[in-house]
Amino acid sequence: MLASAFVSYIGAFNIKFRLNLWANTWLPDIIDKKIPITTGVTPLGILTTESKMAQWKNEGLPAD
Repeated sequence: MLASAFVSYIGAFNIKFRLNLWANTWLPDIIDKKIPITTGVTPLGILTTESKMAQWKNEGLPAD
């Protein structure tokens, strides 16, 4: 659910906006509503791997 919401609603924005929305809006809302979530999970951590992000960066693309 988290990954699909990320792609659907905030995937098109820059990383600064996405991280702000995730950390200051989505995550507190998830916690307040007592929705189970793995500690430390991030949307990009669900959608890709660190090696894939490094590959994108090596190809001149943003790592996010």
